[in-house]
Formats: sequence, C-alpha cells, structure tokens
Amino acid sequence: MSLSLAVSDLSKQYEGKTILQDCSYSFDEPGIYGLIGPNGGGKSTFLRICSLLKIPDRGTITYFFEGRAVPPDLELKRRITLVLPKVGVFNTSVFKNVAYGLKLRGQASLSIKGKVLDVLDYVGMVHKKDQNALTLSSGETQRLGLARALVLDPEVLFLE
Repeated sequence: MSLSLAVSDLSKQYEGKTILQDCSYSFDEPGIYGLIGPNGGGKSTFLRICSLLKIPDRGTITYFFEGRAVPPDLELKRRITLVLPKVGVFNTSVFKNVAYGLKLRGQASLSIKGKVLDVLDYVGMVHKKDQNALTLSSGETQRLGLARALVLDPEVLFLE
C-alpha cells in the first residue's frame, strides 16, 4: 500500500504577497498528477509544502499510510523526494553523485553499485557514469537529478 496525501486550507505568503490561499486537495489514489497554472501561481510553493520542505502559514498537510496519519518525521521525509528544476551537482563523477543519497542512508557498497548502475541505465546515462557531473549538458543534468531521486526508490516523487 502506498502513501496518500491530503492538504487542507493551505495558505502561504512571501513578503506580504499571497502565493497560496485556501488550497485543498486529496491525493488518494496512486498515479500521476499534474499542476497547471501561470508563472507565480504557487505551483512550486505547493510542491515544496507537500514535500515537507516548507511550512505553510496556515492549513494542514497530512500523509496517510493504511488509513492512519503518519507523523512528519525523518522516516516520512525519506519516503518523499522532490526534484528541483535546477539540479545542484557535486564536483565528482556522475556515479558518485547518484550514489551520495544511498551512502547517507547507510547502504552497503555492493548494494549501492547495483542500484546506481540500474538507475543510470534507466535514465540513459550509464555510459556517463565516470564523467564529471559538472561537465554534463543541462538536459543531462536534469536526468542526473531524476536518477538521484529514483535511486532512493521514493514512494512519492514530486517533479518541479
């Protein structure tokens, strides 16, 4: 069973300007959802709140697992991943960039190698595994960001 999400009456302001106001939605079914709106319409803010990176000024965000609310702790945050439009990369190989999150989580080296190679193959970049990530094109950098997210096997994946 997967996580579900309910947001209720979310509001957020920046420097006195309302970005989100009374936003509510329930993501009950697994699937792909899209947010459409004008620039500055609050889409990124909404995703950052849903990924638990920002706190709303008002309203609630609740994740549910098997019908029960899940506390917004580190365990929950590790089940959610947000890929930002501008991917930051480390001055090291593509392989090490993708492996970094797994190392932080204490994964065994042999396990890391297989997972990283699988996800690099999936995003079409296994041939770039030894290349320095700083030399990638912008499109390749986006795929690197997606690979870093996918290798963590998140239950919820937000793409900004």
